[in-house]
Amino acid sequence: MLRSLCLLRAPMPPAARPCPCPCPGLCPGPSYCPCPRPFTRYRGMHNDYPRTKAYSYTRMHTRRYIFALDEKAYAYSNFIQVVKSKTAAGFVPNFSSAGQKSVDRTEPAIGANVLLKLYNKFGDRWLVELLFDDLLDWHDWFVAFRVLQPAGLLCLGSNSVEGDSYENPNTMSSARLESGMDNSPSWDGEFFNTTTHQMGL
Repeated sequence: MLRSLCLLRAPMPPAARPCPCPCPGLCPGPSYCPCPRPFTRYRGMHNDYPRTKAYSYTRMHTRRYIFALDEKAYAYSNFIQVVKSKTAAGFVPNFSSAGQKSVDRTEPAIGANVLLKLYNKFGDRWLVELLFDDLLDWHDWFVAFRVLQPAGLLCLGSNSVEGDSYENPNTMSSARLESGMDNSPSWDGEFFNTTTHQMGL
């Protein structure tokens, strides 16, 4: 498994950082850091989107913060890339790449909390100024589209988007993918409202 993770690791300049490699001999070349970091991953989703496209997952915000405890620059770079992939509708997508992004669903909106923690730790006001409006748009989108009535609680969902067929939008299965815990038994069953585009839980 470690070999597989190393092979999927994004290329970095050889001098980008020292390499405390725990697995000598497994790295595909000197331009790769061999230490696995599951924050942005490579995945080929369709034949016309090759494996070399990088997909960023918003569920990794917490892990980005944890990673920042050791490597601030890498965490900042990844965090900015994910937030700046915001869709035209105003939410940070479930995944994004140079060729495709989810347009029907997001992930738990914890990015603002991570930004606050990063600011409290490092004091970089420029990062707050760069991402504040995008994260506010994300929260506003949640209020507009993911508040379950009459309880007034945030919920999961998947919107129906014209022309989008990836992962069956506006279904229970796609709403599960917005949770960050895709295969949790919490989502067993069918309690999705195709009119409101929300999971009834």
